[in-house]
Amino acid sequence: MLQLLGGAVGIAVVNTFVARRISLHRMDLLPNISLANPAATNRFYGLTQQFQAAGHSLGEARRMAMAVLEGTVTVQAAVISYAEGFMLIGVLCAVVLPLVFFAKIKKGEAVVAAAH
Repeated sequence: MLQLLGGAVGIAVVNTFVARRISLHRMDLLPNISLANPAATNRFYGLTQQFQAAGHSLGEARRMAMAVLEGTVTVQAAVISYAEGFMLIGVLCAVVLPLVFFAKIKKGEAVVAAAH
């Protein structure tokens, strides 16, 4: 029961960590989409032209291009956040790993108890 409870709490903690980091990284990445950034401007105009070539009006093409750029930022923020989440799990495992050597297992006893 403690293993299941610990797993559930661990998943909740990591999920909360990742969700908060996604919003933080999204706010950090959003300023890169501006008219001051030539790469973002070129991408925006390129997407606008692609959507116009597909038959959309200029206003609709601009909205769609902005939605694509915002989606890209959100995906990048999620990738960074999940990488940090896995790093957190790895660091916690590395910190707890030495405790395994302090566990005392008597010879002849089963390591895992029967389920029922």
